[in-house]
Amino acid sequence: MVDLIRGLRAKVNLIALNSGPEIPFATPSDERVLAFQSVLTRAGIPAFVRRPRGRDIYAACGQLKHTTELVQVKV
Repeated sequence: MVDLIRGLRAKVNLIALNSGPEIPFATPSDERVLAFQSVLTRAGIPAFVRRPRGRDIYAACGQLKHTTELVQVKV
């Protein structure tokens, strides 16, 4: 990842995965997200951790679309 964007005028917004029903992955721990941010910033790449919103009601990024697909399939 670091080599992919090194030298570009860019910043990285880190958004932890939002898990939900039937999503086969888990949300990473805060420590793991911060460790990844540290790797990027040590390489001179500005990286910011975005605050999750809507996760508690399955309306966060990626969750709403997936949950809607589940409802449409089951109807």
